[in-house]
Amino acid sequence: MNENVSPAAISAKPGINLEIEYLRAIAVLLVVLAHADATFPRSGLGQWTGVDLFFCISGYVISRAFEPFFDKHIAEGRWSAAARAFWVRRIFRLAASAWLWLSVMVFCSWAIHSSTVPFQSNMSGTWFELNAGMDAAITNATSLFANVGYQVSTNANTTAYNGKVGLRVAW
Repeated sequence: MNENVSPAAISAKPGINLEIEYLRAIAVLLVVLAHADATFPRSGLGQWTGVDLFFCISGYVISRAFEPFFDKHIAEGRWSAAARAFWVRRIFRLAASAWLWLSVMVFCSWAIHSSTVPFQSNMSGTWFELNAGMDAAITNATSLFANVGYQVSTNANTTAYNGKVGLRVAW
């Protein structure tokens, strides 16, 4: 047995990076602690520390997975075609999930506030507004879009929600 190999590395399945799995476990713990504010006092790490760590891990894993692919295409002088193919695959992989969760959020917002008249509000006074959206290009002239919004008056006694999903075509 080689003394330079850690026991954790020997017991791992081929292709599994245990250090990354440990970092994922730490990120999960940080997210749970951030959401358990009522039970645990703030750790001082910041609310988004676990999410930030997940983004870093994701970037590392994607980079490692595609490094040989891009190196091969760079050597062949076809980097731009490879990069375009990479981003098209990423968009198709993520778009379905994004549309699903956007739909769930819009439905839940409507269901929770169904006792009021949906999409009607008195917009007088000063308001704070928060919006989120996405736009996925299909062609140069066509794209799918979605956005949701939440508005609350500064005196916090009135709220409004909105959402849009559609197909945008440039003429």
